[in-house]
Amino acid sequence: MTTTGAPAAAETTHAGATDPGATDPGATDPGATGSAVAAAPATRRRGSALETAIFQAVLDQLGSVGYARLTMDGVAAAAHTGKAALYRRWQSKEDLVLATVRHLLPAPSAVRLTGDLRVDLLALLGCVQRSVNSTHGAVLQMAAVDAGADCQSLVGELVMGPCESRILEVLRAGAARGVVRAEAVSPLVAQIGPAMILRRSMVDSSPVPDPYLASIVDDVLLALCEAGR
Repeated sequence: MTTTGAPAAAETTHAGATDPGATDPGATDPGATGSAVAAAPATRRRGSALETAIFQAVLDQLGSVGYARLTMDGVAAAAHTGKAALYRRWQSKEDLVLATVRHLLPAPSAVRLTGDLRVDLLALLGCVQRSVNSTHGAVLQMAAVDAGADCQSLVGELVMGPCESRILEVLRAGAARGVVRAEAVSPLVAQIGPAMILRRSMVDSSPVPDPYLASIVDDVLLALCEAGR
């Protein structure tokens, strides 16, 4: 599942003007009034602007019709573009939904560490929280039709694994400062927080709340890791 670069031809927000040969709806009738033309200006989009509109359309369609009934035609109509614009980038609706999930996922590598153990743990677990909350519906809907494995693998590859690695980095730094017990610096301990968030998402369909993250950090990780406890 890969995306290609921006298409050579721009797309337009008017559904009727996206196929080759189609024209701006406001300009098709020579007798159209000025107010009608002004009411329907053509907005041409390329590259990331068009893809962002498509990804938003995918989310809207997942919410309104679900993954099983989602179609490339429906997404194209919701994004006010042509179906050809989708197929130039993605071969199937599964590829398109996975690309949407990838677009939504936060990057643990972008988290700026402060040197404060609690603050840094909360920030990194926040990446897992946001990835679960933003993709939960897509993961569950795809899993219901046996298409969820790739989606879950994507979350693991881009968020869970990197987050665990950075938590381990935080624990090592804390041990060097004397605020983390040396025995707590292990990959297994680094996996605890992300695993708890993932498990909650599997048994509770509601978004993972901030207090749950605070409880993981305060009642589990700090209790386990802090030196002097």
